[in-house]
This record gives sequence, C-alpha cells and structure tokens, in this order.
Amino acid sequence: MGVGDTGVIDWCRDDAREVITEYEKALKENYPDSTRTILERQLKQNRNTLAGTREGAELPRRTKILTDSARIPNAKSRFGMRD
Repeated sequence: MGVGDTGVIDWCRDDAREVITEYEKALKENYPDSTRTILERQLKQNRNTLAGTREGAELPRRTKILTDSARIPNAKSRFGMRD
C-alpha cells in the first residue's frame, strides 16, 4: 500500500533532517579545507531541499541526498546506500 504524496513528502523531510544532522556532525571533525568546502556546500543544498518541502512550497524537480563516501566515513551505510 502506498503512502501517497503527503507520505512521500514526510519521508523526504525526515530523510533530509537525518542527512543534515550527519553533515553537521561531519563538519565538527578535522577535515582539510577542500573537504570542508564540499561538506558545507552539500549541507546547504540539503537544507534548501528541506526548506523546499515546507507546506505550500513548490518542490524541486529532483531531490537528491548528497553523500561523498570518499570523504565521509561510512557515508553509504549511514544513509542506507549500497555499492
């Protein structure tokens, strides 16, 4: 049974919040400046995605959760991704 549009939006919000939390944790670590720049950019993009899911907002055409497994330890497993 499907959850419908509202359920999908709720799922996207929850997922975006989890990803944002992971980026915030990662930014507390000591990464090189080039990596921090990437993490900060991706955090901003995920925050914008979350803001775009608020009530009455027009949704982006694509919602992409950004991870960079080479730079964030265990990123794929944290976000339920597979190789």
